[in-house]
Amino acid sequence: MGSTAGELVSPSTRGGESGIVTNDNSHHIHGSIYNTTNTFNAPITTIQQASTVNLSIPSSSDLELLNTLPKHPDTSSQWSDYLEDSRGGDLKRIRGWGDDLDINESMLWVYGPAGTGKSTLARQLAYDLQSQNRLAASLFLSVLSTDTFGPDTAFRLIGGEIGRFHHKAIPAVAEAARLCHGAALPVLVEMFIRKPLESLHLPHPLIIVMDAADEWRSHYHFITELESLSSLPSLVRFVVLSRSEPRPARFKGISIRPYHLEPVSIEIMQKYLHARFEKIEWPFGRKPRDKDVLSLATMACGLFIWIANVCSLLERPRANPHDTLTTILHHRKLVEETHVLANLYFDADRATVP
Repeated sequence: MGSTAGELVSPSTRGGESGIVTNDNSHHIHGSIYNTTNTFNAPITTIQQASTVNLSIPSSSDLELLNTLPKHPDTSSQWSDYLEDSRGGDLKRIRGWGDDLDINESMLWVYGPAGTGKSTLARQLAYDLQSQNRLAASLFLSVLSTDTFGPDTAFRLIGGEIGRFHHKAIPAVAEAARLCHGAALPVLVEMFIRKPLESLHLPHPLIIVMDAADEWRSHYHFITELESLSSLPSLVRFVVLSRSEPRPARFKGISIRPYHLEPVSIEIMQKYLHARFEKIEWPFGRKPRDKDVLSLATMACGLFIWIANVCSLLERPRANPHDTLTTILHHRKLVEETHVLANLYFDADRATVP
């Protein structure tokens, strides 16, 4: 029977000393296959070095345990595309906070009203961090069944993502999955987050992104359990996105830096509208006038969700998008001045019904 990756195969002798041979036929992170044999020359009674090497190579049983941990559902078809440079300044400041080794905060709390694009920002941030090997894990709570999703499941999901993003942490994550059935929450934090990250021995902290925190009824209990990690900003940091402002009095043991996410400019809104309008089939190819685009961008008051809903109305089948657009522009009121979004749906529906 063939040996698994990292399995102790047999003792060998070289120059009068006993040794241990390990075979590594593993699939590494970049998809290449390596077939190597390493001999560690040492007295046969000294097996500590070989054990250490074995821990760095995930076994098939480790991978099986990793696959038992929860994952995010695939909701990629529901995601809004990130508009290039629409939040470039915010992304730069957030990444700068994560890179600053001199700060003591373990959490950056990004807050702003609904519709400002926080979830899209969170996904882009997670993508950027992952491409730089700086993402530990992400929690997108708006796509999870939060009625039945508690802190226990959240910590296991985070541990699973750490293992999938950083293969050297798989043995530590697998050990957590093996040992932590029914464990208390502080133990889960230690086993699924702290120990796997410490096993990587990185010179910089990794970031955990948590989106839509205030939409999860268990977020207070989850964040409270992170207090044991608050003294380790050089190991792990959290970027939390929420509609509500942070309440330091509720999380006294965690150092939090608030970050107010401002609405984007009218210029960014115009750019976003032009990008969305390219995907709409306009009768005879006649796109909206620039002044109409400016009017819509102004009416939105920096809320991407308002513009997204406008475009959804314009894209509806059997409706003339120019007629719908005229109905929307007829309001001539800013979002913040009235319940214009509700009126928008009502009037657009009325305009499309014969």
